[in-house]
Order: sequence, then structure tokens, then C-alpha cells
Amino acid sequence: MKALILYANPDSDSYSADLKVSVHKGLLAAGHDVSEIDLYAMNFQAAMSPEERLRYHDADPIVDNQIQEQADLVAASQILVFVYPTWWFGMPAILKGWFDRVMIPTVAFDINRETKLIESKLRHVRRLVGVTTTGSRKWQSFLIADTGRWVICRAMRLLSHPNARSTWLHLDRVDQRSFRQREMFLKKVELKLSRL
Repeated sequence: MKALILYANPDSDSYSADLKVSVHKGLLAAGHDVSEIDLYAMNFQAAMSPEERLRYHDADPIVDNQIQEQADLVAASQILVFVYPTWWFGMPAILKGWFDRVMIPTVAFDINRETKLIESKLRHVRRLVGVTTTGSRKWQSFLIADTGRWVICRAMRLLSHPNARSTWLHLDRVDQRSFRQREMFLKKVELKLSRL
């Protein structure tokens, strides 16, 4: 299957960068064809433009070549993997902006003009994976509602294939973890992705 990694961290030497490498290795070991999008490296513009908002419900809402390229990659992928650090109990703004600008009508869903119901455009997506770290404890993330998990494992899953499965890999208290604990989590991520 074709897998797409969405990566969001501005620091190329970060632990998130190591996680992306583990994800990539795991997917390759499973025999998948892997593509990557590094949102910071490509200088992805997170803010939706006024023109994009005005055309949001048009038959052809995409007004930017970069967005079209992203939409084409999503359309060609059966596995979507999101790798990012959790900041302020949510996704980095650049990744949230990617959802706002790329997961739009004609790409992720359509709204039926008669019934006004949402119709999925992501039925080809069979697996969704979120890989993240937090400085807080798991119970704190749970209390705040763990928005990244909800978006990836619930909202995106509703738009995916009816039998799509989601996987959530989360290392809490990342700043307090030992080198060994971090290495163990990297291995866990690689192993998990190698079994997709």
C-alpha cells in the first residue's frame, strides 16, 4: 500500500525527527511505498487565504498549486501517518492549518446538496496513525480531551474506509524520560509500523 507521512516539527534535530525515521523504517519493513511531507521544510502556509475561504464550498475550491499537490498525495495513499509534538494539548499550528487547507470539500468530503449530509472522499484510506509526544502526563491529556487523537483517530476515521483502523502512539512526559526510555519508544514505533 501507499503510505504518506505528515511531519510537523521545525527542529530537524528533535526527538520528533527520530520518530519520523522510525515510522519510515517500519513502513518500509512492512513493504509499503512511503512518501513524506515535511510541512516546515516546505514552508507550508498554515493560514487559509480569504480566497480559499470564499471558494471553500465551490465545485473547485483549490486555488493553490501546493494544496493541489498535497491533495493528490492524500488521494494516492491508503495509509496516513501523522508525526508531531503535542504543544498546548494540540497539534502544531502548521499541521492544524494543513487540515484546514487540504482536508476540504472535494478532497476529504463533499456535502450532498440535497440531504446536506457529509459524504466521504477518503474511502481509500485503510489505516490512520498518530505518533506524538507530550510534556504532560497521559491523564492530563485525557482531561483536556486529547484533541490530536480525536482529529486523527475519530474524525479522520469517520471519513475513511468503513473498515479503517486507527493507531495512536503517544509518549507522555517526554522531557522527563531517560535516553533508554526514548530509545525503547522509537523501537516500539518502528515495530508497530512494521506490522501494518
